[in-house]
Amino acid sequence: MADVLYTVNIGQYKKLVDMGDGSHAESVSIGSFQKATYTDKSGTITSGGAAQTIAAANTARRGFLIQNQSTSDLWISSVGTAAATQPSIWLPAGSYYEFPVNGVPTAAISLFGATTGQAFAAMEW
Repeated sequence: MADVLYTVNIGQYKKLVDMGDGSHAESVSIGSFQKATYTDKSGTITSGGAAQTIAAANTARRGFLIQNQSTSDLWISSVGTAAATQPSIWLPAGSYYEFPVNGVPTAAISLFGATTGQAFAAMEW
């Protein structure tokens, strides 16, 4: 049985079948992806106890991730102003969150932390 290899070629995944004699055949496109440019949205809480916008509304947004790099909780929201309650998403110290690929919000993203200076790493693409 021939081995199946997967390679990336100019923005498309390719399936190549090793024919056993050193050659490859049956190149078939089995999916595609888009290249992304990441924008750094990292920072710190500028005023403890008050929500801040960490990413403006962006209809071209394809992804967003955040990691809480502080020792205290953070809360993130894409459906309004973040607060230490629902519907904001709780980010315990050291935790990471990435919006699901089929549910990336295009609205502004808000972050709440109780203490000025709490650090976070965030990326938008």
